[in-house]
Amino acid sequence: MILWQAIRRRLYRESNVPIGTKHQVVGRLSLGTAGWLLCADGGGTWRLDLNLRTWWLVRRWVGQRVVLSGIREGFDTLSVKRIERCDPWQS
Repeated sequence: MILWQAIRRRLYRESNVPIGTKHQVVGRLSLGTAGWLLCADGGGTWRLDLNLRTWWLVRRWVGQRVVLSGIREGFDTLSVKRIERCDPWQS
């Protein structure tokens, strides 16, 4: 496992993808063929890496707007640390 993490870091470092940066993204949750996805309001799609707690929330909020906080793990992968449903009056 540690060897794979070292290889993955080296691959992403060579491709100039900023690994480990924190992001807060607002968008709509969906379940695609690649797994759980977040279609961001500003455009683009994030694949989601979930732990047990965030998976439990995500499966109930599919199709709804949410705010995700997490750490970038790859080109389009976000490791979710916190998830909240958007306030319906929030723009």
